[in-house]
Amino acid sequence: MFGDFVFGSSHVKNVFFVIDGLIYDNGIVNRDFIPVYKKLRNQGKKIFFLSNNSVFSRNQWAYLLNKEYPLQIQKEHVFNSGYISARYFNLNNIFEVYVIGERGLVEELSGENIRISKNARHVLVSIDRYLTYDKLNEATQLVLEGAKLYKTDNSVLWMNKNRKFISTSLIAAPLEKVYEKEGNVLGMPSDVAKDVILRDVLLFPEDSVLIGGSKTAMYFGSKCGFKTVFVGNLTKKDFKEYKPDKIIKNILDL
Repeated sequence: MFGDFVFGSSHVKNVFFVIDGLIYDNGIVNRDFIPVYKKLRNQGKKIFFLSNNSVFSRNQWAYLLNKEYPLQIQKEHVFNSGYISARYFNLNNIFEVYVIGERGLVEELSGENIRISKNARHVLVSIDRYLTYDKLNEATQLVLEGAKLYKTDNSVLWMNKNRKFISTSLIAAPLEKVYEKEGNVLGMPSDVAKDVILRDVLLFPEDSVLIGGSKTAMYFGSKCGFKTVFVGNLTKKDFKEYKPDKIIKNILDL
């Protein structure tokens, strides 16, 4: 049932799971993940979760991951693009931001003492299912006046209950036309995300493994200096660079 790449290695002390599409999909926690998580905990490994979805705050992610199974996951175990963005602004003494995004993102910004302001010199764009013309226009005016543009992530589409919705990059596209360059990406696989995680978690990268189901996840894990495991139907030939250290078809094969 279980392999030895993670479980059989005493050198692996930290395990990072990318939530998106692997651990949580269409409103459901992947059941195959449950025995894997329990075994890792029993071995004393530290477990963390990564996501580029800022619709949910870390509190909400912890609730969703614990909802069906009492896994005792705390918000401190979760690094999503909303929290990473908030940490970036706080660490760079930026305390006013104009936001295109939802409550989960606003909650993370508030937690880092970032105020939402229509006069901000920094504009942050994320998924916003309630986006209006007025909100987009307000952001446009700020960019025209010299505000810096940021994105929580670079995703084009995101899945929710088997439907595809436009995501951050498509929402930010009109602003980038005005900005005349791409907004600065703060979530995975950016250096900002790497720096926030390595700042918040005391670890040696060589003692850590990142497990995910996308090429972006493998790139980010390599950037952090972690070992990487790809879960899915690709082979190493499908990776031109940042090849994963191991490829498995099911998370149970770890």
